[in-house]
Amino acid sequence: MTTQPSAIAGAGSVPGEPVVADPEIVESPTTIEEPSESTAEPSEPSAEPEVQPGETPSSEPEGDARRLPQHIRDLKEANPEAFKRAKAEFYDLSARRSVHPTVQAAREEHELLASAGGAEGIARLREDGQFFKQAATQFAKGDRGFYSTLWEEDPVAAALGLSHMLELAREKDPATYKPTLARLWDTEFSAVGFAPALKNLRAAVAAKDFDAAAAIVDSITGWQDSISSVARQAEDPRVKALLAERATRVENEEKTEREAFLSSYKTEAINTVVEASGKTFDSFFKGRKISDEDRTDLLRESIAYADRIVRADKEFIEQREAHLKAGDRASALRLTQARYAKVMPEAVKRVARRYGMLAGPAKPAAPTNGNQPARPGTGAPAQGFVQVTAIPSADEIDFGKSPKDMRMSGRAVLKNGRKVSWAHLRAKAS
Repeated sequence: MTTQPSAIAGAGSVPGEPVVADPEIVESPTTIEEPSESTAEPSEPSAEPEVQPGETPSSEPEGDARRLPQHIRDLKEANPEAFKRAKAEFYDLSARRSVHPTVQAAREEHELLASAGGAEGIARLREDGQFFKQAATQFAKGDRGFYSTLWEEDPVAAALGLSHMLELAREKDPATYKPTLARLWDTEFSAVGFAPALKNLRAAVAAKDFDAAAAIVDSITGWQDSISSVARQAEDPRVKALLAERATRVENEEKTEREAFLSSYKTEAINTVVEASGKTFDSFFKGRKISDEDRTDLLRESIAYADRIVRADKEFIEQREAHLKAGDRASALRLTQARYAKVMPEAVKRVARRYGMLAGPAKPAAPTNGNQPARPGTGAPAQGFVQVTAIPSADEIDFGKSPKDMRMSGRAVLKNGRKVSWAHLRAKAS
């Protein structure tokens, strides 16, 4: 607390002598019936150890053969390869059920893990937890190391916080504030030789050595003036401007970093969601011929529908924002991917139904009676539309007169005014 003014004159043994101071989608498993005692075959060997949870069964899984259902045992002679696969799946499913008795339990644990950012997120949470636990313990014990770290990280911020701590201590805990302040002043008085100076001042006055007494008084006055100057320094407009400028700079830097972080997350999230959604879309329409333009439109609508569902999920939003606030982009991305993957299949089906399309791989067309009229949209063109032998290109179509639903049904108005239909070509392709 020493203000470091010139030492008070007169603090030495001789009057006037100066003294020097010193921060999923999971399908429900098929129920497998356990064989009753009457169907068990004690003749089967039972020396095979059971597979432990989490282990990957080999091509010849080990386990108690008496646990196998009869329909799997029957495959041993009839189809040995099928028996090996069924046996492996049986033991694998049994091992999984020992960890997650139901699909719902597995789904809840998976979603909980995804919300925490997966294994990496859990590891990071553990590290953060240890760090904050240690810091909290140091703070509770009044460990000097806690405050030393604050000053090392940011001396200016620590200094700004110190004034608040002192003011609050004076208000909340006078019993601690007064002795603390008294010790600081005692150190200050000792550093500037205040008591010896007063003693020498008295001696100078008694000896009528007024020049020496005046020098000592001037020294004390200068020391007091230096204290007042430092005390008012925080109110100096220049100091206030510097502190305000620093605060603004820190806020701007933080804002810039935050915007760059969110932009990076958003870009990566969009790319990964679109890519995963495209795979889901293609799996539902495998084998069907859909133009690139129609695929883009349908996929865009599917993602938009899924996006509405996800944005309405308040719990997801809160979890994602918590990850982003903590600066954990990986966990936020993992959670976002898992949430969209859960709703995309239904979104694709919904959009497909809207345009009269059946989601799923193409199926062979059922044979039709020659006298039976063709179904609308598959063979017979709508009134006024002429069947063509090839699908017109985008350059030929008048999109202003051919709305999306018309094009989706296989019809369009060309730029030359001709009305054409290619729905029968889709029917043949499917």
